[in-house]
Amino acid sequence: MINLQPLSWDNYVAVYQLQVEEHQKGYLAPNYASLAEAYLMSKEADGCPQALFAICNNAEVVGFAMIDYIPSGEGSYANYAGGDGEACYYLSRFMLDKRFQGQGLGKSAMDLIIDYVKTRPLGETASFYTSFKPENEVMRKFIAKCGFVETGKINQGEVITKIMF
Repeated sequence: MINLQPLSWDNYVAVYQLQVEEHQKGYLAPNYASLAEAYLMSKEADGCPQALFAICNNAEVVGFAMIDYIPSGEGSYANYAGGDGEACYYLSRFMLDKRFQGQGLGKSAMDLIIDYVKTRPLGETASFYTSFKPENEVMRKFIAKCGFVETGKINQGEVITKIMF
């Protein structure tokens, strides 16, 4: 059964070791970079609150997710996420290890992530964004199947998608 476990000393090494297929490596940052980014973000005075999860199938770590809460404000990071300055959640990383792709685990994990964000654990908003490289047709179809809709915006070379709740 798929579940989300907060990143901890017990699972961070397994998250660090997760790998995607060779042809997928250009679509997302490696997990070591994501973990470093999260650490640095936590040290900034105006850094965004984050939730980092090991995606587990029962007790086995099979993936990783990083969710940012972006406060509102003119010129805020919310504009980067594709919004118009409104507060939002942004799924900045989502990956499954190559050994576990194509088994329906990603959709189950995304459903749990969306349910988590709906509880507004880091702040109030009704919008949840994510993005993907335009050439990544697999992710385009997956994100649409999960309920995200393309906004028509491109930011830093990525297609911005949004789900409202």
